Order: sequence, then C-alpha cells, then structure tokens
Amino acid sequence: MSGRRCRQAGRPRPRRCANCKPSRTQERNRLEPAAAIVRPSIEATLTHLEAAITVIKAQIAAHIDQCPTLRQSRDLIVSIPGIGATTAAIILGELLQVTRFASARQLAAFSGLVPHVRHSGTSVRGRGTLSKLGAGRLRKALFFPALVAMRYNPVLRPFAARLRAAGKPPMVIVAAVMRKLVHQIYGILRSGRAYDPAHA
Repeated sequence: MSGRRCRQAGRPRPRRCANCKPSRTQERNRLEPAAAIVRPSIEATLTHLEAAITVIKAQIAAHIDQCPTLRQSRDLIVSIPGIGATTAAIILGELLQVTRFASARQLAAFSGLVPHVRHSGTSVRGRGTLSKLGAGRLRKALFFPALVAMRYNPVLRPFAARLRAAGKPPMVIVAAVMRKLVHQIYGILRSGRAYDPAHA
C-alpha cells in the first residue's frame, strides 16, 4: 500500500471518533437527571457509543500499523514529549503529507496558530490573537499535549517558563507552546529523525 493511499484511507476515521465523543458526553450528562423510565435508553446509547469509539480507535491503530509510511510517521511524532498515539493519529489524518507545506510557519498557519493583530484603517487596535483559521481539529488536538509539553518537553518547559516570567497570560503561553509543537512536528517529519532536544 502506497503512502498516499494509506493516508487517504485512514483520514476519515480520527474524525469519526472525534464526532462520537461529544455525543457520548451529551448522553452522560443526560443520565443523572433522567427519569427512571428513560435511563435504560440512555444507558443503551452510551454502551453503543463506547463500543463504537473502541472499535474506531482499534481500526485507526491497526491501519497505521499496517502502513509502513504512516507507522514511521506516527513513531516519529510520538517521540516528541507531550504527544501520544491518539494525537499522532489525528495529526496524520489532518496533515496527510507534510510535504504539502513549505515551512513550519506555513503548517502553523494551516493549524490556525499564527498570531493575528487587528487593524483598523492605518492603526493597530487590541492585542494579538490567534487567527483560528485552518484546521480546527488539529488545533484542538494539540491543546492537551501542549499542557503536558509545558511540564515534560525539555525544550518547551523552559520556553513556557520564560513566557510566564515575562507576564504572559496562561492561554497565550499555551498557544505559543502549541505553535512550537507544530514546529517540532514539522521538523521531525521532514528530517525523518526522532525528536532530539539538541536539534529541537
């Protein structure tokens, strides 16, 4: 199976898994206040959703394992401290091929992680914010890995500490770490070498 066909076949499944999770959360929230007569129906739906998510996750993992190109890319991505297999699958599903991007900054822009400053006429108004354009699923998938990376990634931990010392708001720091993670992902996928703090 070619790398291109591997990616095309595997792309929809992480999205399908992500689509099932909000439904599961909604049903969980409905369960506690539900009348006794309704609870069996909610519990049955929850059981179905849990089973579906488990099956989809297994299909994703099996698909990646069976495709040498995807497997190698997954192993490279999870070498970055803070990123696990679930996030790696989402990254692979959204990126398809990293060679589509000419630079890490271009990938960050695709992810909606490039700062955007509001302009009014010839003046600049307000603080810079994230553009939030592009791949929202990818941006969402990087949020919790960024929190982990702020504690355990040997490059991003001191980076976050410097931003805190400079008085940056917490969400600004998280966004900056997410952007740095994108740069690290781009670097290891383009080089084909696992994460190395000395080169990160």
